[in-house]
Amino acid sequence: MPTCISYPTALGSRDSTPQMYEIIRSLTTQNSILLQVRDLMEYIKKIRTLRALTTILLVMAVMVSIIRYICVYDLSYIPADIVGADNNEFRKMDFGEGSIEVIVRLADEWDIKAGEIAAALMLMNHYSVTAQDASLAAKGDVKLFIRRMYRFCPEEFDSMASYYDALIEDSENAFFPVPLSTDSHKKWISYVNSWGNERKYGGRRTHEGTDLMSIDNIRGRMPVIAATEGTVTNIGWLEKGGFRIGVMSDNGVYYYYAHLDSYAQGIEKGSRVNPGTLLGMMGDTGYSAVEGTKGKFPVHLHYGMYIYNNGEEIGINPYSFLRYYEKSVPRYDY
Repeated sequence: MPTCISYPTALGSRDSTPQMYEIIRSLTTQNSILLQVRDLMEYIKKIRTLRALTTILLVMAVMVSIIRYICVYDLSYIPADIVGADNNEFRKMDFGEGSIEVIVRLADEWDIKAGEIAAALMLMNHYSVTAQDASLAAKGDVKLFIRRMYRFCPEEFDSMASYYDALIEDSENAFFPVPLSTDSHKKWISYVNSWGNERKYGGRRTHEGTDLMSIDNIRGRMPVIAATEGTVTNIGWLEKGGFRIGVMSDNGVYYYYAHLDSYAQGIEKGSRVNPGTLLGMMGDTGYSAVEGTKGKFPVHLHYGMYIYNNGEEIGINPYSFLRYYEKSVPRYDY
């Protein structure tokens, strides 16, 4: 007779109850373990999924950074011959109204040299920077661009940044070169951005400077003062410039004051000047080889700015800086 599995006591008997409880408990325990194993497997799956997602996100972040570094700031669109100080775009100094103030503020906030910020913004905006351009610039973008430029063309970019730095530093404490009369509150001079306009005396040429025109057109009436600190390196007659004074700033920028009617007492070659030092009186001298010639044009001050690049004198447009100087217009008795 076949052997069958039998329990000691019939299931329906009273003695079978404890053993049934034991069997149920055993089955429950096994089921609980299975449930725990299942939960553990689900947890492991979630962990793997999170790790996979994290890995994907990291890879995407790296790819975005690489694309941003290589593509967004690809410098191939910047012709090599416009990076540096020896090109016409640089010389135009096209800073929009209020943009220099914003650059100075950003340099302080970002702890980056103002010249580097100015050079980067000029190149990023095709040599024409408005106050809005500067205000909307992101620190990370500008820093990345600066790093790329130092890798792409270090010498040229460094020279640009150095010149902008010198010009902005000189401008920080500068005075407007024609003071306002203490007896007047009306407009005393007028000027426009005449950089590059045609001039015919001595042959066709372009205008390198800004003409500050006297409203009343009276020679010898309005004082002309030093805009920046520096040393008088040139004084005397020039055929085109008439009676002129040249001041070299401590930062290596040459400031040119032309068509003066006369010189202030004590001003001579080697004199140290500060912002506000009287240089002479506004006039209309020049356009002649004969010293002292007057009256060939309206009374005005020709204000010029020059830098030196590899020993070559390069004229730059002073218009934007004169607008910036207007934050400090002194008053004189005249």
